Amino acid sequence: MKLLLLPFLFVFGFLSPLHAGTGHKIDIKIKNYYNDTLILGYYLGDKQFIKDTSISKTGVFTFTGKENLDPGIYLAVLLPEKNVFQFMVDDKNQQFSIEADAKHLSDRLSAKNSAENTLFFKYIAYISSKKPVADSLKKVLKITLDSTKMKLIQEKIKIVDEEVKSFQNKLIADNPKSFTAALINSSQEKNFPDYTNKTDAEKIKLYNHYKLHFFDDFNFSDLRLFRSPIYFQKVDFYVSNLTTQHPDSIIKSLDYILEKTQSITDAYQFFLSHYFNTYIKSKYVGMDAVYVHLIDYYYSKGRAPWVDEASLNKMKEAANDIRPTLIGRYAPNLTFFRQDSTTIKVHDIKAKYTVLFFWAPDCQHCEKAIPHVIDFYNQFKPQGVEILSICTGLLDEAKDCWKSVEKKHMEAFVNVNDPYLSSNFKVFYDIKSTPKFFILDKDKKIISKGIGAEQLGEVMSKIIEFDTLEKK
Repeated sequence: MKLLLLPFLFVFGFLSPLHAGTGHKIDIKIKNYYNDTLILGYYLGDKQFIKDTSISKTGVFTFTGKENLDPGIYLAVLLPEKNVFQFMVDDKNQQFSIEADAKHLSDRLSAKNSAENTLFFKYIAYISSKKPVADSLKKVLKITLDSTKMKLIQEKIKIVDEEVKSFQNKLIADNPKSFTAALINSSQEKNFPDYTNKTDAEKIKLYNHYKLHFFDDFNFSDLRLFRSPIYFQKVDFYVSNLTTQHPDSIIKSLDYILEKTQSITDAYQFFLSHYFNTYIKSKYVGMDAVYVHLIDYYYSKGRAPWVDEASLNKMKEAANDIRPTLIGRYAPNLTFFRQDSTTIKVHDIKAKYTVLFFWAPDCQHCEKAIPHVIDFYNQFKPQGVEILSICTGLLDEAKDCWKSVEKKHMEAFVNVNDPYLSSNFKVFYDIKSTPKFFILDKDKKIISKGIGAEQLGEVMSKIIEFDTLEKK
């Protein structure tokens, strides 16, 4: 059963000024509430922020202002427990009153001069009456071992689901243009494909059809929805759950979302900023391609006018640093020097897989990593793995490279350095710290990076396994 649950998280913050209008005046009377302060909150994406505070000794709190509030779901936050009830603000009527009971916040709400809230409160009360029944049945189902009893409980749950669905459908049919109808339509789960006894081709076809129609009942241009938790939940489920978590697939989905949200300036700004911050912090290999794409196709092209020039320049610089070593690109074919001063290029290494290992003689983390790298090499050399060990010591430190190679028993690697930084390898490979690893395929394309020495074996095993399956 899909219940319209609008979660609350108490977060302090501020947003840009709300749109000007004829003003708002909202009176809220709360029985059994003995604190003198009530907070008005609002939704933005996956968070909630404070809009206003009202103080009253009589239990009647007033929120008023010369500007209209943006339409959406708002929150009345009761202190000190931070209990909350939600109500609607639409763009046509922002002069109304609400009555609530602090002891029964979900089922004793009423509104005057607000048809939207009257309908919304009716819906909340109905859902609140059904949720305990459904929860109780599901709790019993988890501990029931008897198959006959399980079927009976499942049938009861199905009946509750059907009752809720019937109520929702009637509400939508009777009030098709209401905000409550829009919320229900947008939050209802579509039937996920049944993959039972389906071939892989059939599963892919069903999945693609489900994803294609996921937003059929969703209005990206509805500002009321954006100022509710439903908007973010819907979009983020699409990006995080329905999208294959590969940079190319994520980029495609984000481009789709950002195009759809452009009709609401705040929504477009929120999602561009949100996903840029999400993927710049991602610890998953290869996700740097996502934020490089966002910088190249949005920020750098003037499609994020809220970013100041200094910040924009830093973004561009970061993208330029990372771009040469994105997953799937050919590793920069730089020239390095062996101990005897002969040269060798990255692409000169003839191996099924090449691991670039950047290290420094005075690096303690490198010293801890080297034994793992040696064990890895001994294990995977028979499977076509070669290691190009690149010492990053420069000038006077360069002589320590060769001493360390011998001292740390690294002679089996292809050991090189570039003491005068003639190849500019620190820029091309974005070497800001060591140790640093890149795994290349036989064509010298980057297939993995950003991993630790302890992970080399696990990652290499998966790469080899994938390549073996792909050839079958």
